[in-house]
Amino acid sequence: MGINFSKVNFSYYIPRKKQNIRFVLKDINLNIAKEGEFIALVGHTGSGKSTLAQHMNALITPTSGTLNILGSVINKKTKLKPIRRKVGLVFQFPEYQIFEDTVKKDILFGPKNFGLENPEEKALEIAEKMGISDLLNRSPFTLSGGQLRKVAITGILASDPDILILDEPTVGLDPFTKTELLDFLKQLNEEFNKTIVIITHDMEVVSKYIKRVIVLNDGNVVFDGSKKELFSKENLMEEYNLDYPETIRILKHLSKRLNVNLDVNQHSIKAAYEEIVRVLGEKHE
Repeated sequence: MGINFSKVNFSYYIPRKKQNIRFVLKDINLNIAKEGEFIALVGHTGSGKSTLAQHMNALITPTSGTLNILGSVINKKTKLKPIRRKVGLVFQFPEYQIFEDTVKKDILFGPKNFGLENPEEKALEIAEKMGISDLLNRSPFTLSGGQLRKVAITGILASDPDILILDEPTVGLDPFTKTELLDFLKQLNEEFNKTIVIITHDMEVVSKYIKRVIVLNDGNVVFDGSKKELFSKENLMEEYNLDYPETIRILKHLSKRLNVNLDVNQHSIKAAYEEIVRVLGEKHE
């Protein structure tokens, strides 16, 4: 079992008159597998994405309903340390989870705290893959925003979680580093069968990397399915003001402009080109 939400509601504040509770999450019912998923949580600011993500490693717990993480029903008696070892969460603002005086100490904190064997070896291996080996003796607080984000992600990955949750992981990264990180997450998902959950506003990321999309609006799950299914629902995309990725926007424009029936649901330049050639032929001008 992975992560299961059953009729989960959450409020940050419970007033005396409980009929006036403002729920941030409302009647959430979700199943997230322990292995193999690559999920995007999308929706506009205030939709409940970060709150939902923080439930996934029991950083916060439901006001009502049932949350089961890796076979443990979350309540006041639940031992959370084993859960947080298996479900890693990278915050949107990396400075919230970095506190040691060197990068090396910071990325070693998790593996040591969880009692992993050979913690330094594992941490240094991940640091090399993340391209921060040259920063190990630096203070985290002298780093750029992009470097700090990579340190925060490395610190979580060093504990080798089964499920990895990242809140806006590509914000502040240059295009090369962004692609490098996303390719690394894809590798973790495909080669090591890890479940990856990311919060993102970037529909290009969704188009190129994601298998399953969960759309939130005002605390409700309004869509849960494949990216192909999502991008085919024009009414839903418009209702929740979601952007199409560039390839789909181009194909939709061409389809309308040339009055041809293109399959616009393509997620790479190569696939878009092949669809244009299929319908129009290589010599069409």
